[in-house]
Amino acid sequence: MIKLKFIPGNGQDYPHICVDKCAHVQLKLFTFRLHRVDSSGDRTECLDNEVTLWEGQSSLYELNFSKEQLMTNKNQYLPNDVLQLLCECAITIGIVWEGTENITFGCPSSIQEGNLTSDDLKSKMLLDSTRILKENLKSSYKENLLCDTKLKTKTGSFPAHKNILSARSPVFKAMFTHDMKEKNSECVDIEDLDDETVQRLLLYIYTTTLQDLRWDSACNLYAAADKYEIQV
Repeated sequence: MIKLKFIPGNGQDYPHICVDKCAHVQLKLFTFRLHRVDSSGDRTECLDNEVTLWEGQSSLYELNFSKEQLMTNKNQYLPNDVLQLLCECAITIGIVWEGTENITFGCPSSIQEGNLTSDDLKSKMLLDSTRILKENLKSSYKENLLCDTKLKTKTGSFPAHKNILSARSPVFKAMFTHDMKEKNSECVDIEDLDDETVQRLLLYIYTTTLQDLRWDSACNLYAAADKYEIQV
């Protein structure tokens, strides 16, 4: 069925193994591992390969030792002037593989190139989507786009969006959806918080980002988040 032919090398040239498939033999895949056996019976792997076999095909594979190396250690590798090779092989006669090799339509180039697994892609897409959403929300906050309420302290007023505040805080949600004065008002009075804390609180609500926190600022922000039941 399968013929393995040893082709010796000359001097420093490496020898080769030629794999031949006999005609009219139904073989699909041939996996083989070749070991060099020394005088003590110890094995050294010199070839490990997998071959898809076609009719009349011959394949040539280089081994990892030369004639010169064998002659230098003749007593070990050529006892009685004999080179002993041990071949382990497995043969498949049925279907080797079925399925879609790759998908290119609408697929990112990184996946087409095989650089990412499907799990990697899902994680990357999730991270990219989260980053884009944060950037968009931060832009809306910084530019005061379509704001419909304000958080008022004793000394400042900070525009915001009721839907964003409601999504992030059950306390704000109750204010805007129940029969409370904030529902129909254009502002929410929070005179117990200073301007810096409100700004940091809004930035966190919109982007889950904390910037340049000192200990006292962190304590004030934590107290504000606790008051409005915002998860930190």
